[in-house]
Order: sequence, then structure tokens, then C-alpha cells
Amino acid sequence: MILSTPIAQGKVLEMFDAEQLKEIAEYGCESGCAPGFIYYYETSAFFDLHQDEIEEFLYEVIGEDYLTRAASKVESMKALKNLLCWQFVEMVCFFEVDKLAA
Repeated sequence: MILSTPIAQGKVLEMFDAEQLKEIAEYGCESGCAPGFIYYYETSAFFDLHQDEIEEFLYEVIGEDYLTRAASKVESMKALKNLLCWQFVEMVCFFEVDKLAA
């Protein structure tokens, strides 16, 4: 899934090589295999900078209730930004790994 203005997607893809993309797609950001997306200050800053693109991407991929489902899993705005950022990064990596395998 590539959006019309994939700035954040491009940044994610530039940060990682093919092996890292595969690890992130397989194990998720929570495993610590996505440098730059480990700490709240990193994920919050990335989310704040690319909020519109992240929300549009997740809406298109997960569906219109993605935010409600995500918000029900966390207890703070910082944790919500972290979760949405991780979901975004993981899905961008998954789609890229899938594209490279084709």
C-alpha cells in the first residue's frame, strides 16, 4: 500500500535494509529490531511529524475503526502514538518485504 504522498513510508524504507525490513515485518517493532522506533520520544516525534500520512495509511489498511481499536489497548496519548507508529512501521515493512519477494 503506497499513498499518494508517501513521505513517512519513504523515510521508513530508507532507514532499513532488506534483512531489517524482514525482521520488523516478522517480529514487530516491540522486539527492538527497529532502531529509531524503540523509545516513546522517537515514536512520538515520528508520529507528530507524519500524523496525517500515518492515519490515512492505517485507515486504508486496517479500516475505519482502527483508531478505536488501538485506543482501547492503551492508557495514554504517548502510548497511543507509539502503538500507531509501530503499526505503521510494521505494515510498511510487511508490504515492502512482500513486494521484494514477488
